[in-house]
Amino acid sequence: GSATLTSPALVSDSKGSASTQLTFGQTPGQVQVKLEIPGVTQAVFTLSNQVIVSAITIVSGNNQSAFSNQPFAQPLTVSVVDVSNNPVPGITVTFSVGSGSAAVANTGPTTDSSGIASTTVTAGASPGAVTITASFGGFNATFTLTVRPPGPVVAIDVDRITGWDAASDA
Repeated sequence: GSATLTSPALVSDSKGSASTQLTFGQTPGQVQVKLEIPGVTQAVFTLSNQVIVSAITIVSGNNQSAFSNQPFAQPLTVSVVDVSNNPVPGITVTFSVGSGSAAVANTGPTTDSSGIASTTVTAGASPGAVTITASFGGFNATFTLTVRPPGPVVAIDVDRITGWDAASDA
């Protein structure tokens, strides 16, 4: 987690009391605050920073198509924000195939410092519509992709095109 102390170094008052304020940052998780009186004692307080996610939105990668068994050109990318529309780093976003034929490379990427998470997807063998859902804590963003059948295979006989006869050169 992340947090900031308003006064990291303090001097006690006439009653021996000292205080500071802690402001949680945007990174969720545990935060430890260590109080130390050099040569006398120390105490460690462990706090938990609970960032409230308010949305997961698609940034890029939606509405793509790829041939069967080939990777989609762009990664699927989402943004995770809190109630103040600030990016939320350190969140594990789950990417899963909702329908269709596809494989997700990384099903649990973590958001970066900008609240962005992404993964790549490879089209499956079966042509048709594919949905991939990115989710965290009840929030979802759904990508729509299309798997296209492979095109026709064209065989070219190089010997016939060039007029070259391998048997005559032997």
